Amino acid sequence: MESAFSFPQFEATVSQDRLAAYRRDPGDTDDAICARYLWNIALCEALYPTIHCLEIALRNDIHAACTRMCNTEMWFGMLLLQQEQDSVAKAKDSLKRAGKPLSAGGIVAELNFGFWTALFTKKYERIIWQKTHSAIFLHAPKKMRYRQTISTQLDEARKLRNRVSHNEPIWKYPDLLAQHAAMLETVRWISPAHHTAAQMLDRFPAVHHAGDVPDQTQIASLLPPLFP
Repeated sequence: MESAFSFPQFEATVSQDRLAAYRRDPGDTDDAICARYLWNIALCEALYPTIHCLEIALRNDIHAACTRMCNTEMWFGMLLLQQEQDSVAKAKDSLKRAGKPLSAGGIVAELNFGFWTALFTKKYERIIWQKTHSAIFLHAPKKMRYRQTISTQLDEARKLRNRVSHNEPIWKYPDLLAQHAAMLETVRWISPAHHTAAQMLDRFPAVHHAGDVPDQTQIASLLPPLFP
């Protein structure tokens, strides 16, 4: 197995255009650019436990609250407006193509994070928010339990999640630590158990503070699988 790291080969695979997003100033060395690129991968990896716990806790608690409100697990057709109805139809089609049953749990798992965050926009204030928010965000301080506050926080989480999912450079955002803390806080508002689980696995502050060091030995501490 090859152990030597070749920047030209790496650049040829990643592309100059993509690596240009990791250049901080004209004097950056190849090692510095590479380190920043790998640091970005480490940041995205370290965010995963928080993103995972937020998405799972949110969708399951929404589903449970709407099930209680409608007295059926198949509440989708009773509460949703057209755009979200279309998302549910696509989820059902995807389950059919995969040969999976059209169960409520299957539909919930198939719907993306954007679907769930959309349920906190203004158009759902009377349909869902007013009837479910106290159950979904049971542990949120009362002063924070406003639809617009929750919706903004969830939308910011959705944007960061999508950047991570699409392999975008998140290292340059100056408020990454604050965004991570806000996501963890939202998890706690929904489920203290999920919050504890996320904290048990959370390495994000440490990875973020490690910085974009242009040394492969230090990079190895961030991404041991890449540099065993």
